[in-house]
Amino acid sequence: MFTTEFENGIKLDNQTNGEFVNNSIIRLNEPPILGGDYGFYLTNISTPVVKNNIIQGFSQGIYSDHSLQNFKIFHNNWWRINGAKLAALGCHLLLENL
Repeated sequence: MFTTEFENGIKLDNQTNGEFVNNSIIRLNEPPILGGDYGFYLTNISTPVVKNNIIQGFSQGIYSDHSLQNFKIFHNNWWRINGAKLAALGCHLLLENL
């Protein structure tokens, strides 16, 4: 388990790779409004495996924005994902309760 009281959980920059599997990443002080804080922040050609993580308390669970699509982000429990280079999730998002 990784906890933080600051803005970002894990930031990967400058072609960082590796694996983040089976972790809990929790922000202790949840933000009162949407802001620029992220559980995972992936940028500058960083394409790590992000699999089976629980991400809680951040404005954005995972943010991925760089020149390559990351097809290694899957099976996570998250809230709010964003970024121009996230791979297609292969499903339709449910936008309203039926």
